[in-house]
Amino acid sequence: MARSLHAVARPLAVARVSGRPDPDTLGGITAPFGGVVTFTVAVGDRVRAGDVVAVIEAMKLEAALIAPTAGRVQRLAIPDQSLVEGGDVVLEIR
Repeated sequence: MARSLHAVARPLAVARVSGRPDPDTLGGITAPFGGVVTFTVAVGDRVRAGDVVAVIEAMKLEAALIAPTAGRVQRLAIPDQSLVEGGDVVLEIR
């Protein structure tokens, strides 16, 4: 019995997660869970609250890390495409 396969092109949904402020780092934003971080911003960029600043990929799941506050990116705490654990500081916004 022959079966036909029907493919429907549609974009995959990307979860949006808010970065959490790090109490020990002024303006520090932490990863909500572990994975590989790819930045969408550079040092010196201005961001608004809700802007995507990085994407975290873990086990085929992608989540957009959004800025919790407005400001300027002061520092990327890790190299682009680095593996992080949940709670690690990934960037600073002031």
